[in-house]
Order: sequence, then C-alpha cells, then structure tokens
Amino acid sequence: MARRERTTALPRARRRERADTRPRFLGIPIDDATVRLGILGGAAALLAIVLGLIGWHWYSETFRRPNEVVLTVGSDEVKLKYYSDRMVEFYQANPETPAALNAENLLSKLEEEALSIQLARDLGISMTGDDVTAGIAKALGVPVGGPGSSFDTLYRNRLKTTKMSDANYRKMTTAAVAGDKLLEYFTKAVGDRGETITLRSILVDSQEKADALLLRIKAGEDMGTLAQVESADLTSRQQDGVMVPISPELLPEAILTAISGKGEGELLGPVQVQGYWWLIRIEKRDPNGAYGDADKQQLAQKKLDDAITTKRSQTTIKRSLDASAIDWATNHAK
Repeated sequence: MARRERTTALPRARRRERADTRPRFLGIPIDDATVRLGILGGAAALLAIVLGLIGWHWYSETFRRPNEVVLTVGSDEVKLKYYSDRMVEFYQANPETPAALNAENLLSKLEEEALSIQLARDLGISMTGDDVTAGIAKALGVPVGGPGSSFDTLYRNRLKTTKMSDANYRKMTTAAVAGDKLLEYFTKAVGDRGETITLRSILVDSQEKADALLLRIKAGEDMGTLAQVESADLTSRQQDGVMVPISPELLPEAILTAISGKGEGELLGPVQVQGYWWLIRIEKRDPNGAYGDADKQQLAQKKLDDAITTKRSQTTIKRSLDASAIDWATNHAK
C-alpha cells in the first residue's frame, strides 16, 4: 500500500516582486530608452512643423497670394498678380509721383479700365482677339506678324521689359482697345455740327483789374482794343479778344453759368475761373455751328467720361488692397 506524504497545510511563501523605482511622468516610467524616443519624436514633430511652414509659404507665395482679389468691379475681378504686373510700366510712366500715391492711382486706373470694358460691351462694341493683337501691333509700331517677324521679336522683348505674361499683357491691351473704340463711338455720336458760341473776352489776374476794365468798357472804350493790350490770353488778344467758336459744353462751368440764358451783345463779368477773372461779351450764338476736330475730340471725351461716371454709379465696386498686398506686389514687380 502506497504511503501518502504528509503535508503541513501551511501556505507557501510568495516571491516578492521588486518595486519599480524609475521616475515617472504622467504615469509613464522615464528611462534612457524613453528619453531617446521622446527626443526622436520631438525632432520628428519639429521637422514636420518646419516642413509644413515651408510648404505653406511656398503655396502662399505661388498660388494663394497672387490670386488674392484686390479689386472687384461688378462681376470682374482684379487679382494681385495682375496688379503687380501693371506696376512696372505704370510707375515708369509716373516717376515723380510718390510710391504710395502711385499704388492707389494704379488701382483707380484698373477700376476705370474694367468699367470701360463693361461699358463697351453694354454698347455692343466688339473686342475680338484680332482686335487685341492689332492693338499690340499698333503700340509697337509694326504690322501684325507670325513667328520670327518684327512683331514677334518686339512683342517678346516687350513682355520681358514689362515682366508681364502674354495673358496679362493682352488683358491690358483689351482695356486700351475698349477705350479707343469707345472714343470712336462717342465721336460719331457728337457729329460734325451742333450749338456753338463765339465770345469776346479779356482775362486778367485780379478782380481789381477786371472791375477797372469793365468800367472803361461801359464808359465807351472799345473792348477789342483793350483786349489787345490787357488780356492774358495771348491767342484771343491777337483777334481783338474774339475766341474761336466753341461748344458751350466745353466752356468752364463758371463761364457756362454766366452766359446761360444770355443773348448776343451782352457784357458779362467779371467771372473768376481759377486764377483769372474774365470779362465776356457774347458775339454770336449758332444752334448749328461746325465743330472743329479738336472740339469733336473734346466733346467725345466728355461724353465718354460722363458715361464712365454713370457706369460707376451703377456698378458695385470693392477695393481690397492693403499695405501688405502693395509690398508683395512691389517686391514681385522688382
């Protein structure tokens, strides 16, 4: 019969686990391996941040910033890159103007160009790609030509000089073509004949002189003779003060107001226009007088200016050009 071993029924002693004496941070034990992993992780995170910043800067400079809209005219937008492209030529054309004023003036010019293009479209004036190419050729002083032609060579050099892309240069020329066609449109609208007025005038540089001359004319002295001696207008004084017939619309506002409703032979003044005082006699009113070429051009330009003003009042315009945008544009224009 097998012998059964006797037990004491006492519990066996358990092996005691050694206490973890490593320092901890947020419950995580810190040792050399953990420190190494932390350093590597931090370096990787820092590298990711640096690469992210570099990538963002590249994206911002290459895509985001150039495409910022600095001017909205109705449905048309002007982006910062186009504004920057226009800087070189505009600043060269206005070298004496302070840079800050040039920046605002350029934005105003782009606004007027956008309004001109929209006005031309409203009036049914076409501006085809061929029209734009012809406009470029006209500005270069050569006929339109293909690769290797004088036009091609000069145009490529022009793009390098102005630092503009072909698309933006053509956009600029489109505005110029619109302006030319609008002026032609309003010149035709003016016609060759209309109301004209002939004035005899004496211009002097003080009201005291004008008042004294007025008394002499009223006393019987000949106005033409006085104009030969006293008038500051060298052109009319050679004609006894008689000015060339002119449309009343082209007269200074103060003169136009003075002659309104007045008939032939009436003596008016003195009327102040800027730094001069005018004495005026209405020699002739002609409801169907002939316009000279200069008058036709001036009348057409006035009608165009009035039309642009009206178009501006009917159009939503928003400017978003700040100092940082001007700095970006200036740096890229350089």
